[in-house]
Amino acid sequence: MELRAVWNETTTALHETRVVTMFFIFNCAVLTLTLVLGSPGNLWVCWVVFRTKSLQTFNNALLVSLAASDLLKCSVDTPLLLSSLLRYGRGGRVPASVCSLQQFTYALCSCVQLLTLVSISVERFQAIAFPFQTERRRARVRLWILSIWACGAALALVSLSLSEKALFYMLCRPHLGARGEHRLPYSDPFGPYVLVPLWGLSLTVIVVHYVRIFKVVRRHRKKVFSRGVQLRPTVSEHVFGWLSVPSSAPRTAPLVLLVGEAGAPRGGSSTGGAAPLSRRPQIVGAVCLLTPGARERGKKQVEGKVAQRFGYIIVAFTLFWVPLVVILLMNVVSWQNADTLLMELETSALVLTCVQAAVDPLIYTLVTRQFRSELRKTLSSVPRCPLKQRARGAPDL
Repeated sequence: MELRAVWNETTTALHETRVVTMFFIFNCAVLTLTLVLGSPGNLWVCWVVFRTKSLQTFNNALLVSLAASDLLKCSVDTPLLLSSLLRYGRGGRVPASVCSLQQFTYALCSCVQLLTLVSISVERFQAIAFPFQTERRRARVRLWILSIWACGAALALVSLSLSEKALFYMLCRPHLGARGEHRLPYSDPFGPYVLVPLWGLSLTVIVVHYVRIFKVVRRHRKKVFSRGVQLRPTVSEHVFGWLSVPSSAPRTAPLVLLVGEAGAPRGGSSTGGAAPLSRRPQIVGAVCLLTPGARERGKKQVEGKVAQRFGYIIVAFTLFWVPLVVILLMNVVSWQNADTLLMELETSALVLTCVQAAVDPLIYTLVTRQFRSELRKTLSSVPRCPLKQRARGAPDL
């Protein structure tokens, strides 16, 4: 019996060691990719906006604010978390000052990121629903940026005050015990009681406003197509008179829908100054004649673009945050029975939230035509760049 008990303990310890090693490799790889890709990506966004005068709009000011918070996360918070994991992997201890800085930067960047995504969704709806209210938009964007960073700093200070000791910081769990030892129960109220409600509220506001954007675009397209092309009486008389010509009669021009005053003769006069035999409208302009199929395809194309961007935002927002939200809620229910696997899952979920800082430049800039054209110019200036052809052939969204 004693040998079996020792064997079971040894097997369990080896299994836990393998699990911890796998999580350690995964976390370090994800943080390294976030650091390598996120820092230059967000720097590129800021550089393009400050370099291109046409991109210096108030809507893009929110994108720059988002890029600044993501850059802070990639350049400060991610390296601190990565160094803490590496030091913990070698059996070392993380200083309490590093834990404090890590907790503050993580809370600041996370709150600013969530609130900026909310402001972008609200301003996009305002820009589509009320496109000519530029002065109000300018004042709103300034207020948004100041309020977002002030609120993020306040919540970051709250996160420090809620954790009485650095031992209980969510990002500095190695202080709870040496590797392989039993870890004490911990409680970090900032995660489940501040960050999770903020995430849920932000997701709700984003979904609601993008649904409203979708409805506004759809209603606008229906209004345009239901009105169609309205011809003036003189033009419609000539146009419909021309269209009433039998199909067997020879035609010298293709059948198009003409817009304009049709007062001039088609050309050629009868001998002796007599009036022309027939008068057809002079071609002064043409509008594409929309068939029902083309109209339906055009409406689906516009709605598809809106839905596609909407899908990008929701997928990224959900994919990188839901694991942490679920695990934090589980910790609230069973915080006294936290085992090694649950703690490692929470650490990996925390690492995944940092990935969005590297993905945001792709989602919020490369789907915009102006930013994509600047990327093509940048890549075209690099000789023998393998990404040049990919950027040139990227579809417009």
